[in-house]
Amino acid sequence: RSRAILPAAHMVVRLRLARFGRRHKPSYRIVAADARFKRDGRCIEQVGSYDPIPRPGGFKEVRLKEDRIKYWLSVGAQPTRPVQRLLGMASLIPKAPYRPLTKRHIPKKDRVQEFSSSAALRSCFSQSDRVPLAGSMVLLGRLVNPL
Repeated sequence: RSRAILPAAHMVVRLRLARFGRRHKPSYRIVAADARFKRDGRCIEQVGSYDPIPRPGGFKEVRLKEDRIKYWLSVGAQPTRPVQRLLGMASLIPKAPYRPLTKRHIPKKDRVQEFSSSAALRSCFSQSDRVPLAGSMVLLGRLVNPL
């Protein structure tokens, strides 16, 4: 089965990491690739490389073709989060704000609690209070709609 490739005007290009190297010794190429292609699959152009294993001085090696990266960003290529972090450190784009993927850095008493059953949610409120819908969240004792 063959797949037709869309014209360049409709193609979503991403700047992302393609993994190379061997087991337990990864190295990555920073590539411009169609968003539909596999992570290590076909790419349009290689625009840099990244070695995540620290060198003897404690530095990680990043090589970038700045002119090509600026070109791809100018035509609308979207960097993935890891590439966005690397480009931010190289001052090619503004640094992205830190967005943790987990909530473990927040003390348990301040975390948002999600309830899947209405019985668990009712136990948080007195009988005189209006009982919200199941699936809502309680943030610091107040009801927050998930929408």
